[in-house]
Amino acid sequence: MVYHKAFGSFDYDSLDATRLNSIFDLASVTKTSAVTVSIMKMAEQGKIDLKKKLSDYLPFTKKTNKANLTLENILLHQAGMVSFIGFYKETIDSNGNPRPELYRSSPQEGFTTQVARDLYLRNDWKDTIWKRILESPVVPQGKKYEYSDNDFWFLGKIVETVSGKPLEQYVQDSFYIPLYMKTAGYRPLERFPLYEIVPSEKETGFRNQLIQGTVHDEGAALGGGVAGHAGLFSTAYDLGKLYQMLLNGES
Repeated sequence: MVYHKAFGSFDYDSLDATRLNSIFDLASVTKTSAVTVSIMKMAEQGKIDLKKKLSDYLPFTKKTNKANLTLENILLHQAGMVSFIGFYKETIDSNGNPRPELYRSSPQEGFTTQVARDLYLRNDWKDTIWKRILESPVVPQGKKYEYSDNDFWFLGKIVETVSGKPLEQYVQDSFYIPLYMKTAGYRPLERFPLYEIVPSEKETGFRNQLIQGTVHDEGAALGGGVAGHAGLFSTAYDLGKLYQMLLNGES
């Protein structure tokens, strides 16, 4: 470690200074810090083959236009999938507010998927997310680079299928716990007080609140805070441990 300093404050109007142990929403850094390293480890162990097709690991893709996409092309963002699907737009009304038939203000039976503070989505809406991804178009793979969140929905699911563990548990067991990355992980409010977590946005529309402690990415939020493309939280110091491991050539 050659330089370690915190700057700024938790929001534009606050005197609450950012600290060295402040926990951040890592956004798309989740892709490399959770899923990519997991896929690398599994490939190194011979548990997956990057030349194989998506349908070899996820049978539910067999009758879709995603079946023949290779893991290698998916990792390289050249599988031909669209970059982003605005899932959340289907869950809000014309005024931008959460639809009452899909959300509750407190956890209830069938509504335990936390999207933000005092906002819980109907659990079975996750099936709609997958339906939209599976029905989305693809262009010929290997022809074009298109940075895509959808690529990592599938890769995260492969990690779970091959390991037999939820994604959040696999990365803890394989990386964060062995590396003593105490703050790294999904759903930080289950482990840390709100005041230790830096807010990401004061959102107007959809969640209509300061997003703090729950993932900012709308798609990952609808997935309950855990996804291959977003949802990870960590301090800068703990995140540095993971990448120092890679620089050291370790696994």
